[in-house]
Parts: sequence; C-alpha cells; structure tokens
Amino acid sequence: MSKVTNKWPFLSRQGGLITVLFLLSVVLFLYTWRLGTLTTGLSQAESASRQSSSSLDNIISDPTFAPHKLVQLGFQSAGQSGAFWMRLSSVLFALALLLFFYTLLRLWFGRLVSLLGTMLLAGTPFIILSARSATPYILLLTPIALLASYVWFSKTDKKTLAWFTLMVVLGVALYTPGTIYFVLLGSLIFRKKLVHLLAPMRSWVVISLFAIPLLFMAPIVMASIENPSVVKSLMLIPSELANSTEVMKSTAWAGLSLFWMTRDSHSLVIGRLPMLNALQIVLGLFGLYAMWTRARRELYLLIGMFVLGIITAGVFNNLLYLILSLPAACILSAAGLRYLYKEWRTVFPLNPLPKALAVLLMVTVVGLHLLIGTRYSLVAWPSTLATRSTYVIK
Repeated sequence: MSKVTNKWPFLSRQGGLITVLFLLSVVLFLYTWRLGTLTTGLSQAESASRQSSSSLDNIISDPTFAPHKLVQLGFQSAGQSGAFWMRLSSVLFALALLLFFYTLLRLWFGRLVSLLGTMLLAGTPFIILSARSATPYILLLTPIALLASYVWFSKTDKKTLAWFTLMVVLGVALYTPGTIYFVLLGSLIFRKKLVHLLAPMRSWVVISLFAIPLLFMAPIVMASIENPSVVKSLMLIPSELANSTEVMKSTAWAGLSLFWMTRDSHSLVIGRLPMLNALQIVLGLFGLYAMWTRARRELYLLIGMFVLGIITAGVFNNLLYLILSLPAACILSAAGLRYLYKEWRTVFPLNPLPKALAVLLMVTVVGLHLLIGTRYSLVAWPSTLATRSTYVIK
C-alpha cells in the first residue's frame, strides 16, 4: 500500500514531524482539559482501579493491565492519587497508541489521510472519555500497536530493529486481555508472509529476540499459578457465563451499540447514543469496499478485531470492550477517505483547484467530527445527571 521506508513515518521528514505535533496539540486539549475537575470525583470503577494499583503486591497478584497499573503506582508512590494523576495514566497510553495508529495509517494511506484518520479515532467520544478515565480499558487499543509494528517490519529494510520492536510491543501487549486472540488471528492470516520476511534473517537473531515476549510472560505465569482467574481475565473468559439466549441478545445489542443505539445507559455514553456517527459509518462502507478489492488479508484481520470487540462486549455485558472494535472501524473510515479522494483525483488528475477543494472538504468534515466529539465529551457529558451522580468518590 505504500513505499518502503527505513524510519518511522512521523520521524522520516520534517513535514511528518509537524503533522504529529499538530495532532498532539489537538489531542492534548481533548484529553487533558480539566482532566481532574471535569467531574466532581471518581466513579466506582475508577476508585477500584486506583486501589488495584496502590501497591506492587496488588499488581503482582493480578498483572492484568499491568503497564497501566504500574504508571498509576508510580504516581501514587510520589504522593499523587487524585483524579488528575490517576487519569493521566490513561492519557499517556492513549497518546502513545494514537501515535501507533497514525504510523499504521501513514504506512498504508499517506500523510493526509493518516492525519485525518487519526483524528476520526481520537475525536470519537467513547475514545475521548475512555482516555480521560482512570480505568485501564484504553489499553484495549493495544492491537493497533502490534499491527503498526508488524506493518513497519514488513516494509522496512532494518529488519532486526523492526523485529526487536515488534517483540517488545508484543511482550507489553500480552498484559491486555484479548491480545492473544489478535496475535493468533494475525499469525494465521499472515503466516506465509511472516515466514517469507523472517527467512533472510539469521536464525539466532529471530530466536533470541523472540525470547523477549517470553520473558515478559514470566509475571503472568507466576501470577496464574497462584490465581488461575488471571488466565481467564487475559483470555476473556468470564467467571460466570449467562444463559445462551441472554449472551446472544447482549452480543446483538453490542453490535447495535456501534451503529444505532445502546441497550442501556452507560457511564461513558450520553443516553443511548451509538459509538460511531454517520460520517464514520458511511466512510467505513466505502473503506470496506476499497479494502475488499485491494487489501483483503488486512481486511480479514480488521473484521476479526471488530467482531472480537462485539463478542467480548456481549459475553461480559460491558460496552467498554467495544474499544476493541473502534480502531478497525476508523481504519475502514480512513480507507474510505482515501478511496473517495483517489476517485476524485482520477476525474481531475491535473487541475489543482478540484484537488484543493477535495482536501478542504475532507478537512472540514473531519473538523466538524472533532467539534462534535469535543462538545459531546467536554460539555454535554459532564452535565448529564447520570454523570454527576456517578462520579462522586474523592
């Protein structure tokens, strides 16, 4: 989908760096403005997250979402346990994962579409509010870091460095529930290409670097011996499964929650509004067509990620797991943007005025998406009665 590059795209050229700085400035405002004071206190889930990261023993006994917990532990060890500092952990991971998301889109679709596509994800209200929460569910975006690292590994000439990066990202990602399914699905879809990519590399390099994720797994193995429920959490296996009829209903509603409306109210949703707006849905349909015709293997992986989020949200009856589905939806939306732009350029290949008009239209539409997400998350959501009655714990 893109030419070979030897550097991460946002460091390869001065323009790419400026693009990322602009992205960071917008996202920093969305994710940090009144971070600790937008609500009067923490929710019960945020308070539980703070307690689970209050000591190293707590994290060792249950290493699920350990990277997030360790950052919160660092803040608490420094004497900072207020809402701002507990939520800042999620903001930091959100920023890092959005950079990976930008990298992936940059490798696939080019600079303009990568910026706009990243804005589509970053400006989605459910993502904004998850990133501004002290709970660790923002780490459900971790598969994006894995996919971006793999795509970079497949395109760069610096295979050893890229393989090392992929193994480190994999080791960290293993602490996020559900990651193992994404890894298995990706390995199945790209198995032949992966073998082809690894063939020129020295065997001892591949094997030695593959030991990195195994070392990262040591705390998980030790915790699982003492507490088998850790494995269930990381494998997304509920401790108690509802009857099949209820699970099917919950899963169907989880899917509808992305496009139509939620089954019930949720702490990060106003009323019963869906997670995606009309713009993302329409662009996603165009992107689905574009990737079906030109990048079918990649599409299979995105569909797997999308379905995994819906099924998990249905099995656990928890809409937070739909965070797994949102990156796939926004990648398809970005693919739709690129497809429409390319089609427009084929009609007017040489005239600069239609090109400028197309870019202006794309930027305007995504800008409106950002404005809506900002008003939803920073103005309307904290003013609802449900939010004011939920976020009360000091």
